Amino acid sequence: MDYGDDDEIIVPVWSEEAEILPFEDYYSPAPNITALHAESWEILYHVGFILESLLAVIFFFAITRVFNQKMSHIFHPDSFKRYFYELLFIIAPTVLFVIVLHRYIYAVIIVFAISVIYALFRIYKTKAQQRWYITGGRRPFILTLNRATIYLITALCILAEDFQCFPKYFQMSHGQGVGLKDALAGFYVFTMATVERNKNKIYGIRRTLTALLLLWLGEYVGSKYVIYSHDENVYGKHWNVFVTLALTKCIGAFYCTVFKSRTKQLYVGGVLLILHQCALRVFFNNVVLDEDYIRDNLYSQNREGLLSLPGFVALYFISVYIGRCLRVQDIILSYYDLIYKVKVIGITCVTLWILVFSCAFTISISHITCNAGYVLWILAMTLTMTFVSIVVFHLVINTLWFLDKNDTYYEIYYGTVLKTSDIPRYRDLLPMIVEAINKNGFLFFVLTILCARLNVITNPMVLDSRFAFFMLFNSLLFATGIVSLLHHFKIRIYI
Repeated sequence: MDYGDDDEIIVPVWSEEAEILPFEDYYSPAPNITALHAESWEILYHVGFILESLLAVIFFFAITRVFNQKMSHIFHPDSFKRYFYELLFIIAPTVLFVIVLHRYIYAVIIVFAISVIYALFRIYKTKAQQRWYITGGRRPFILTLNRATIYLITALCILAEDFQCFPKYFQMSHGQGVGLKDALAGFYVFTMATVERNKNKIYGIRRTLTALLLLWLGEYVGSKYVIYSHDENVYGKHWNVFVTLALTKCIGAFYCTVFKSRTKQLYVGGVLLILHQCALRVFFNNVVLDEDYIRDNLYSQNREGLLSLPGFVALYFISVYIGRCLRVQDIILSYYDLIYKVKVIGITCVTLWILVFSCAFTISISHITCNAGYVLWILAMTLTMTFVSIVVFHLVINTLWFLDKNDTYYEIYYGTVLKTSDIPRYRDLLPMIVEAINKNGFLFFVLTILCARLNVITNPMVLDSRFAFFMLFNSLLFATGIVSLLHHFKIRIYI
């Protein structure tokens, strides 16, 4: 059968011109992963590791809290024996899993999650509706735990940043990106704002400003005349994080007296954040992030600190609102009231994480500009810490059992079931190190910086993981030992 030309065999011929054609010139249904998407996924990857580190510290606090509760009849709340076993339950595993063996921190989180799920199952099976839950009232346990977690993580960053084992996702990013060191400024703004009160406001501001200005002066003098350098591309030439925190405290505290309603404070923070993001997008983003921008006057030399300040003030207002919502008057809550609070915070956390995910692929997250992505990330991290602390410490651990489910709050708190004098007993069962760091946080921070500067003499970059663990543990032993000793003698340095 004759098929004519159709019988010809077509042999492909390779052309030299085809060799130089890029792959994108050929049609392909496969999506291209751009460099921007790769950077966004890296940001989310770092965010996950940072969150794991924070939750691990909360887990170590929880283990110590349970042990304190079981051994309360043996160890006095402020005894030295209690301090030494808290070193083994909190400081040692924190240094080990957060810094030295950070690759295996997921194992700690898995054990933590299984333990919490099992505890919640046990509570549900034992008529949880008849329980009453100790929250701490105007001084809730969760705020104390949040502050202690942030102080401890900050100390670890300061001490370990010169060691070879310091994790990559803890390092400060330049431009857009996240690291645990990027989050520290936002964490401190959150902790300052959540304890904002109307009483003794002038005295509180004076103390905070005195501490921050002393730290700024020490950092500025140290960067000029001592052994460590100052990165001008983070806050500016004369500016540093302590100036940002001091001005944020002043501006935020002043306008909180103008907008006294917590709802108005939330609206002001939200509107200010939107305006700040619009200004960055239209005018200032390239100016702040351009490292080659000429620094020929006072403004250009400190543009990073000045132009990021509105974002931190917005974070302050929103955090004040959160703190006022957490500080309720009732010291104990019923099961249904606590579950409602857990649901509200949980839904808020999910919403914030969705927004953070969106920001990672759109406006990104930048500590230097304190853009909307950074503020939402800080709020998501801190509220997640708060949510986990409420579930673990309020719902699981700080509970009271009452056989009569008809007891009212008035009968429980003011009657024979629970006395006012019984409430401090539950606070005493918090880890001693947690309370000591909270009461003398400024001194703990200064001691940490002193130890970090002394560690530099040993050239820590050449030390292996074993020596790194030994030096970090000893540094925290010294810092926590001093503040715990002051706590034992009920001494608090007011500055």
